[in-house]
Amino acid sequence: MKKLLFISICAIFITACQQQNNTADLYQAQLSNTDGNPNGKVTLVEFYDFRCGACKKMTPVIKQVINDEPNVRVIYREYPVLGSLSEYAAKAALAAKMQDRYLAFRQLLMNSPTPLTQKNILNYASEAQMDPKLLAKDINSEFVKQQYAAIQNMAKQWGVKNTPTYFIGIAGHDPVKLVGYQSAKELEETINSQEN
Repeated sequence: MKKLLFISICAIFITACQQQNNTADLYQAQLSNTDGNPNGKVTLVEFYDFRCGACKKMTPVIKQVINDEPNVRVIYREYPVLGSLSEYAAKAALAAKMQDRYLAFRQLLMNSPTPLTQKNILNYASEAQMDPKLLAKDINSEFVKQQYAAIQNMAKQWGVKNTPTYFIGIAGHDPVKLVGYQSAKELEETINSQEN
């Protein structure tokens, strides 16, 4: 009986440690893919697909939340669910970090008035003041492969199945998970509930 109790306690401890480590990974990001207040107390993590209609509709909503909530940090995570072109766009965005133009490039792709193609993705690279040839090369770099794999693993660990999926919280606490289109009011209420 004592042995069984000891094993149960160890399992709970390991699970808690794993969850805490996962939370640290979830909230860890390079400055290049961080929007809003880089030192914000509350973090909003968005898993998105560039070709997802709801994700595109959320772009101005997230901008409004950033303007309304000075204490929020936003981290973008590429999670392509709509096929190979979505995956190409995701890897292109990760490669844009290498030229320090991630946010500008992401904004152009999310606001594209026409469906994304490999050709216009590279055209947007020029518009974002990047070298499109270098971007095309960097898409296959080790850096992008590692970043992409890490995000996909993270999405699996956190049970992300659809886009957009949001996690809102503060370090050391379980985040609130929201799936699908959210209003600015809903996001702001969740952010405020985490601050208190």
